Amino acid sequence: MSGKCKVVFASQVSPQNVEAPGVTRDAGLSLIELLCVIVVLGVLATIVVFSVGGTTDRAAEAARGADETTLVTALEAYHVQHGYYPSEEVLVGTGLLRAPSALWDVVVADDADDFTLVPVDSTVPTTVAAAPTNLPTTAAPTTTAAPTTTAAPTTTAAPTTTAAPTTTAAPTTTAAPTTTVTPTTTVTPTTVPAPSAVTCSFVVYDAWGSGGNAALSIRNGGDAKITTWTVRIAHGGRTINLWGASDAGVDGTYFTASDAGWNAVVAPGQTAQPTGGSVSGAGLTKGQELGCTVVPTQVDTGKVTCSFTVTGTPWPTGANATLTIANDSSARITNWTVAIATSAKRAISVRNASTTVDATSVTASSLSWNGVVEAGTSATPASGSISGPGIMAGESIDCVVVSVG
Repeated sequence: MSGKCKVVFASQVSPQNVEAPGVTRDAGLSLIELLCVIVVLGVLATIVVFSVGGTTDRAAEAARGADETTLVTALEAYHVQHGYYPSEEVLVGTGLLRAPSALWDVVVADDADDFTLVPVDSTVPTTVAAAPTNLPTTAAPTTTAAPTTTAAPTTTAAPTTTAAPTTTAAPTTTAAPTTTVTPTTTVTPTTVPAPSAVTCSFVVYDAWGSGGNAALSIRNGGDAKITTWTVRIAHGGRTINLWGASDAGVDGTYFTASDAGWNAVVAPGQTAQPTGGSVSGAGLTKGQELGCTVVPTQVDTGKVTCSFTVTGTPWPTGANATLTIANDSSARITNWTVAIATSAKRAISVRNASTTVDATSVTASSLSWNGVVEAGTSATPASGSISGPGIMAGESIDCVVVSVG
C-alpha cells in the first residue's frame, strides 16, 4: 500500500489553522515581520543619505582647492612681472584670471607685498586696493648693501593670429553682380583731452641704499577718456624702468615710456595707477617725487589706413585673407575700427575682432590685446575669410578706417 506522510508541527495546529479540505488561504506579513522590513529599509536609507552627503562634501572641497590653486598661481605670476600683489579685478583685467573667484576673496596687504585668501563666507572684509595708492608705512630695510634692483620682465606680446580654419562654401546665389561695394562710412576724428588737463607723478614708495621702487599715476582732468599715454620722467642720472610700459627711449635728462596697450585707458576725471617701476641709483628717500610730464599725443587719423587682402591660394568658393593696419602718423594707436566692403555674392568674416554686419560692409574693432600699432609701422592684428565665387590670389577688398585712438 502506497501513500504520503505529512509532518505537522504542534505550533501549526490550532482550531483556527484547520482548514476545510480543498480550501486555501493567502499568506500575509505579521506585525513583527512588517516592523522588521521597515527597520531594514530605514537603515538602508540612512546609509545612502550619508554616502551621497560625503560625496557632495568631497566635491565641494575639491572645487575650493582647485580655485585656491588657480588664484595663487595668478597672483604669483603677476608678482613676478610687476613686483606687487594685485586685486582679483586687476588679475581679470590683465588676463591672468578668467573671472573673480566665487569661493575665495583676495586680501592684499597695505604694502602689496603679501596677500591672504579668505573664504567668501568668512567675516574678514573683502574690499581691498588693487595696488598701493599711498606710501607704505613700514620702515625701510636696514641693510646697507641691498642688491641693485633688477628690471621686471617686460610685458609679453599679444598672441599671434593663428591660421584661419577652412571656410565652408557660401550659398551660390545667381542673381547678384560680382562688383564689391565700397563702404560709405566716413573717418571719425579722434577726440582727446587737452594736454594741460592730463598730469602724471612718479613717487618713490620704497628706498634703500642703491635704489628703490616707485609708482606711476596718471590724472585725467579732461572730459574725454585717454586711450593712450606717453610720459617723460626726469631721471637725475639714475636708471628707471617701468614694469608695465613700452620704453620709448632715454636721453641725458628724461626717461620716456608709453602704455602697454592693456593699461592705456584713463576715464574722464579719474586717476589711474597703470604701472609701477624701479629706480637704480643712490640718494633716494621714501616719498620722493621724480619730475613727471605727459607728452601730448594726437593721432592723425588721415594717416592711418587699412587693407583686407587675400592670402594663399583661393579655392572655388572662398579664400583666406589678412587685415593690415598701417599707422603713418607720429603717434601710436591703441585701438582701431575698420569697415570692409561686402556684396550680395560675397560674405566676409573677421577673426580676433569685434564685428557687426550690415548690407554693404563688415565693421571690425580691435580687442583688448591687439589694438596697438606703433607710429610709423604696420601690423596685421586680425585675419579672416571671404566666401563666394571669382576670388583671385592677392585680391584686395575695399577697407576704410572708421576710427582710431
